[in-house]
Amino acid sequence: MSHLDRSFFARSALVLSTLVLAASGCRCDGQNIGRTNGEIVVIWRDAMGERITNRDATYDFGLALVGEKKPLTMTLRNTGANKLTLTKLELTEGDDVAVGLPRAVVPTETSAFEAEFDTLTLQPNEQQEFTLAFTPRGLKGNYLSKLLLTTEGTRTEDATAVITLIGQGEKGSCDLPTIIDFGKTPIGETIPFSVPFANPTSLPAFGRAEPITGPDLMNFGYAQNTPMGQVPVAPRSSTDVVLTFTPTELRAYEATVVLRGAGECPEQTVILRGIGSNETLTWSPSSLSYGFVNPGSEAIKEVTFINPASVPIVLTAITSTNGADFYHAVPAGTDATRLSIPGGSVPFPMRIACNPSQLGARTGTVTFLTG
Repeated sequence: MSHLDRSFFARSALVLSTLVLAASGCRCDGQNIGRTNGEIVVIWRDAMGERITNRDATYDFGLALVGEKKPLTMTLRNTGANKLTLTKLELTEGDDVAVGLPRAVVPTETSAFEAEFDTLTLQPNEQQEFTLAFTPRGLKGNYLSKLLLTTEGTRTEDATAVITLIGQGEKGSCDLPTIIDFGKTPIGETIPFSVPFANPTSLPAFGRAEPITGPDLMNFGYAQNTPMGQVPVAPRSSTDVVLTFTPTELRAYEATVVLRGAGECPEQTVILRGIGSNETLTWSPSSLSYGFVNPGSEAIKEVTFINPASVPIVLTAITSTNGADFYHAVPAGTDATRLSIPGGSVPFPMRIACNPSQLGARTGTVTFLTG
């Protein structure tokens, strides 16, 4: 081959190579990449409320009381050039999730999350909203679940999306005592202890108060008018379950009772304890002398109570035989006919006021009930 021939061959090869490159190249202006299929994205908001559009999503329900349901909205959108089909939404790890058709999800006893889903087709730029919900169950604190959304009509590598659900449960109405210790209680006296069953939700709820069991069951009981068995609790309110202890001998007592707070709370075994004692609620002094007080002026003195029991003793029906001159002094808006004396032998005052209605010696007696 001559020098001329070799040069021509080299130039021809170069031209041929250039033509091959042009023929096998692609359009890189972004107009057609990934646009021949559907493309799934999730529109959601983060914990700060910022709107995010992404293929994967994290729904943070924050804090909720046990039995309270908190909803969020999951929006699925097709941003591709062709239609796609939502085929499956399934739990891959974490806490139980109840998945069902819109407005037809059936939660189970263990499902902390609920997710609406339906197999349907989304046209380009079409979107569909589904409701997610979080309902803490039992006394567990933190919840986390991961769902896998599967689609058809998208690129293989873009066919799935991970939906993460997180929430935090607060005991709320389930936070019942594990031990109720009445402490030292005078023989023959009955001391009450109130256990509030709270319902923070907007729907009626029910708790349970089972019969008392154990060797000393006869010395513990429920107060009059206290609901037993099924305990109804109205929305956003509470119902007191009042337990009592009445010792008959100088000794220690123990029994058990099973309680369940309103709503989705689990049953809880509560130990009841108390001690029969000769010690009683005491107070001093037994009389008060105010000396000279101008009519229309208020003078206050204190009577100190000591409660040897472990639970509060509530004084009720507090009244004065001469209410025009002597009365129980309490802050405005407080019930002057009641006073709770804390247990543990901690000195606690009752404030008695003298405000003479006229000149001359004035006398009166303050009375109250216990138990």
